Amino acid sequence: TLELAKININTATFKELVNHPYLSFSDVKKIVNYRQMHGEFSSVEQILENNLINAKQYRKIVSYLTLE
Repeated sequence: TLELAKININTATFKELVNHPYLSFSDVKKIVNYRQMHGEFSSVEQILENNLINAKQYRKIVSYLTLE
């Protein structure tokens, strides 16, 4: 079974995030800026709730993201 490589959105660097095919440069900028201003995410859903990415992108990428 192929296991998905999960990205921790609280600890991943800008470079690690921007290398993901489903995240654009501007998406990553929004995620990293949000994290710097508000601290760690308490749930992956926060990137959708705070309009950091759109719902279509979120559905594509949510299974690749983690907080641990």
